[in-house]
Formats: sequence, structure tokens, C-alpha cells
Amino acid sequence: MFISDAFAQGSAGGGSALTSFLPIILIFAIFYFLIIAPQRKKQKAHEAKLNALVRGTQIVTGGGLYGTVQRVTDQRVEVTLDGDGATVVVNRATIAGVITADANVATSNDKPSKANKGKDKADKASKAKSAKASSKVPTKKVTAKKSPAKKASK
Repeated sequence: MFISDAFAQGSAGGGSALTSFLPIILIFAIFYFLIIAPQRKKQKAHEAKLNALVRGTQIVTGGGLYGTVQRVTDQRVEVTLDGDGATVVVNRATIAGVITADANVATSNDKPSKANKGKDKADKASKAKSAKASSKVPTKKVTAKKSPAKKASK
């Protein structure tokens, strides 16, 4: 008696296969438009930058080395490093990015530009102000209390 009722309930809500797979299809579409498509776009832009490498291009490698391209072959790029001028040969795939003229990349050897001087002064002033404010915070002296002498019980 119970088995026939169970079969009857299963067939009563019979929808099409499309409605049962619709949530899975929607999830895949959301993943494609939010994750896969933007990543492919970034990858194509990065490949275009690597294919456009010429002598004199400023680059940064995956290991964080900054330098200037001297010679480009199929898979290798000869780079003169900023700072000490050493020349290294790196694989094209290890180049993380191309530094453009409008990118403001500062290294420890660079002097601040005139545009940044006002910002640097404002930063120093705010740091000095916060240091003064932190020095005005009242401090509480903590002293160790002496424990009362215990009487020896006899």
C-alpha cells in the first residue's frame, strides 16, 4: 500500500529535464561571466604586452626584479637590471608586467618628484601629529604591592 503511494508522488511532480538542470546551467553562466571571461581578457592583454616587447621597455619580472629590455628572442629576454646594471637573461614567461610611462613606480633609489613633495610633507606632518597625540596619553604607573608578612603558625 505504501509503495504505490510513493510511486504516485514521484510521477505527480514530473517536470521537464530542462527545469531540473536550469540551476546548474545558470551557475555555470554566472561563473563564466564573472570569473572565466575577465581572466581570459587579462591573459590576452598580458600576452599582447609580451609580444610587443622591444629594446628599452621597462619591465618587472615575477621575482620582483626591475629592468630594461636589451634584446628579445623567441623565449628569452635579455634584461639590464635597475640599480647595479647587471645583465640577466630571463624566460619570457617570467615577465610579470610592463612598466608604462604613466605608472608611478618608486624605488628606494629614486628621489621624490616635485608633485610628491607636498604629499610627503603632509604625510610627515600627520605622522608627527599622531606621535604627539600618542605621547599625551596618560600612563598609569604599575607598582608591585608587597604582600603582608605571614605569621608563622605554631
